[in-house]
Order: sequence, then structure tokens, then C-alpha cells
Amino acid sequence: MKQESNNGNGLAIPGQTDLFRTYADACAPRAIVGKLLKFSKGDFIVGDAGETVTCNIEFTALMDELTVGWVRWDNGNIAEQRMGRVIDGFVPQSRRELGDLDAAAWETAADGKARDPWQFQNYLPLQRIDGELFTFVAGSRGALNAVAELCRIHSRHAKQHPDHYPVIRLRSDEYQHRIREYGRIKFPVLGVIGWTAKTDLPEQVKPADDPLEDYLPPY
Repeated sequence: MKQESNNGNGLAIPGQTDLFRTYADACAPRAIVGKLLKFSKGDFIVGDAGETVTCNIEFTALMDELTVGWVRWDNGNIAEQRMGRVIDGFVPQSRRELGDLDAAAWETAADGKARDPWQFQNYLPLQRIDGELFTFVAGSRGALNAVAELCRIHSRHAKQHPDHYPVIRLRSDEYQHRIREYGRIKFPVLGVIGWTAKTDLPEQVKPADDPLEDYLPPY
């Protein structure tokens, strides 16, 4: 008899038997682990220090931990997350379901335009060959496309080898924007160079922020 459980996002997971993992993910979800990694102007940047990642470094993409969904920003800080793991069958809400639809009430960005407080993002944990963990945060169209292409490659391979993770190298590519005045646009590529046996996310890794903070007393 199949069991159904709830992952904390209102989504029933058929066949889910590890109720302890379900509770842990609902109570303290690992959205970002290790160091934050983002793509900016052709470079992969670690954290706020501006350290760049060279293209010859190999990473294991921990696909089972890929987390997707919406993040609400307020004054430059994350105010709310509605995200879940792809492997759990999480389906993000449509933008309209999130509310905050009045553009007149949105914050103004640096370019003077109203900025939607809700941003769609992907969080993909990566493990470097020395074991250090990073989370690639994809929010731009180019970065989201890079994660989507990696998912396609992983999906095809997983049909025959479900216990493998892709090994990737980070690089950038570019194309000429259809409006020539915008010049050439750089975008990230998560290039698969091989495969390795799956490993679990190390238990000692602490999330970048504490999701229990809103529930615990301030003493």
C-alpha cells in the first residue's frame, strides 16, 4: 500500500516513506548550502568577495537537491521563499497566485523601473572535487536555461543510470542580441564532462539562513 505524505508545501508525495526526511525538509529546508555562486557579466562569482571560478575546475551537480520556485524580496533582503525540490515533484505556483500584482506598489530598481518583488530562481548545489560545497543561484533567463539544459541531459542519462550525478565544468558563451545596440550577451554553460556515483548532501552542512528563526523565542 502506497503512503502519501506532505512536504510542507501542500504537495502530496506518492510513495514517500522517509517521513523523517520529509519533516526535516519542511522544518529546516536546505535552500542554499555552502558558498553562494552566481553568474555575472561572463564570470562565475563566489559570494560577495568577487572571487571568480576558473573554467578548468570540476564540480559534481547534486541534481537530487535542485530546488526551484519563487523568492520575494523586500529592501534587498529575502522576505519569503516558496520553493521545493524537483525530485519531490514540487510544482511552483504561477506568478498570479502569489499576489503583489500592483506594479505601483513595487520598489523602484536602480534603472528607475518598478521591480517585481517576486523572482523565479533555481538553487543547484555543486560539490567541488575537494568536497567544498557551492550553490549556483540561477535567476536570469540565461542561467535558468543553463540549469534546464543540464536537467535534460541528466534526465536522459538517468533512464539507464539512475544512480549517477553529472560532473560539470563552468564556462560562458555569448550571442548577438537581436537589438544590435545591446551588443553581445554572455550566458552561463554548465557543461557535462562525465558522470559519477551519487553522494548524499553532507549532513554537517548548515543552511545559509535559519528557517526556524520565525518560530523560536528570542531567548
